[in-house]
This record gives sequence, structure tokens and C-alpha cells, in this order.
Amino acid sequence: AAGYNWKENLDELKSAIEIYQGLGQDDILVELYSLAVKKDPNDAKLWSGSAVAQANTKHYAEARASAQKAIDLKPDFAAQLQQFLDSLPK
Repeated sequence: AAGYNWKENLDELKSAIEIYQGLGQDDILVELYSLAVKKDPNDAKLWSGSAVAQANTKHYAEARASAQKAIDLKPDFAAQLQQFLDSLPK
């Protein structure tokens, strides 16, 4: 029998994301957010968090796509995320 796979549980993923945000471990956050948005693709907060982690690891094209997905899901985020998008290197 395999051990408990916490990466299959969205609540556990969100808890891990909070921990790694506190540690500033963006490389791990990119992976965790990728798993989380697969579990809940309509969560704009997950997409925006993913965008920040991707930008912090210099994955700017992915960061732009994730930020745009967050805006598409929650237009209220547009102003804040547009500033983020404008801050990314071209």
C-alpha cells in the first residue's frame, strides 16, 4: 500500500503553498500551484499566485499566461494583475 499522497488533496496543496510562500521557495511553489490549478482550474487566486511564483523563477511567458487566466476568471483582479503584467520584463 502506498503512503498518503497529500499532493492529490487540494486543501493539503493549499496548506503546503502557504508554508512555501512563507519560506520564499518559489521553485517549489511553481510545482504546487501547477498541481492546484489542475485540481481547481476556476480558482483565480491560485492562478494569480502561480503567476507570481512563475515570475519569481523567471518563467515570464508562463507568468503572463497564468495572470491572464486569473483575469479571465475574475475580472475584479484585472487592475492589480495588469500592474503585475506591466512590471514583467518584455
